Amino acid sequence: MTNLIDSLERAECATDRRSTPGIALLTLSKRCLYMNRQARELCQHIIWTEGGRVANGLLPKSVSDLRDEIVNLLEGYSHVKDWENIEISRVAGDSDRPVLLRGLGFPDPTGIKPVCVLILMEEAGRHLELAPAQAKLRFQLTNREQAAIECLAKGFTNKEIADALGISEPTVKEHLRHIMQKTGTHTRTGVLARVLSA
Repeated sequence: MTNLIDSLERAECATDRRSTPGIALLTLSKRCLYMNRQARELCQHIIWTEGGRVANGLLPKSVSDLRDEIVNLLEGYSHVKDWENIEISRVAGDSDRPVLLRGLGFPDPTGIKPVCVLILMEEAGRHLELAPAQAKLRFQLTNREQAAIECLAKGFTNKEIADALGISEPTVKEHLRHIMQKTGTHTRTGVLARVLSA
């Protein structure tokens, strides 16, 4: 475990801080083993947008919930190879400064059980311009569905999307339903997380 933390610290020092994602390494018992400066700053922003709600005095509730979800999934798998398929993405923060959270689990050195969770945090704003176009190709979205995602990324309500695209609210709901089917998600936040990680 110490080698992993040392490697993270060396990697952070060797890269440009502006391009480094926020990195948090958490134990299964929610203890923070490592958190870089970017992660601390993004956590503070998320805490502020969540009305000051924290878990364990340090983590935003959305980060803690993501860690819990990963731990629950990892406990359902008995083989380490299966853990490679588990990566959960979420969007936290607000529409002005969304933060993409990605969570992964790591086994202990013997590979028998999960030992920690890695959470990567990245401001999603810089991806918002390219993400809908990339998502269009990846998920085979129509032009209208892509336009709806662009509005969704700006935090628009269904009525605001309808006004922006010159369509009715039921049509917006239908577009969002198709987008959720194509992206394999069930919520607006899930759509954004999937699109931003495309």
